[in-house]
Amino acid sequence: MPAHLQATRSRVAAAQVKNRQRIAAQRRPKGEPKDFAVGDDVLLLPPKRGKVGKQLGRNRIVCRVVEIKRPFGVTMYRLRSGAGVVEGMHQASRLSKAPPSLASELTFSGTAQRGVPVVSLNVAMAAQPGGGKAALQEEWCAVWAALWLYNR
Repeated sequence: MPAHLQATRSRVAAAQVKNRQRIAAQRRPKGEPKDFAVGDDVLLLPPKRGKVGKQLGRNRIVCRVVEIKRPFGVTMYRLRSGAGVVEGMHQASRLSKAPPSLASELTFSGTAQRGVPVVSLNVAMAAQPGGGKAALQEEWCAVWAALWLYNR
């Protein structure tokens, strides 16, 4: 085989190895591992649900993992916030580890679920000290009241 073809093949082989390494690096999870145990304090990032504009309140809910299920190989977590057990099971992609400063906001101890009410994401968010959706509604009510008084 001629020398120029041999050199081209070696360059192509090196480029293929480099490309495979780049693809493998993109597939690896970045940051902290998303594997939580019962009793871990986490932050739940609720879905946007088509909201326009920027939310005024917090965009996360401080929770504690109370149950883990693995249906069909997917790990799902049941969470409890200060308002109660958050309805539904949540994937690890919507969770992150809670820093100790925020984890101290949880007013309950342990991982009990019995006798605790099941609440929606909106209720859990509104019950937090940061306000969440309730703070957003109060802000809009104040804006509309001011506009109404101004246009009177």
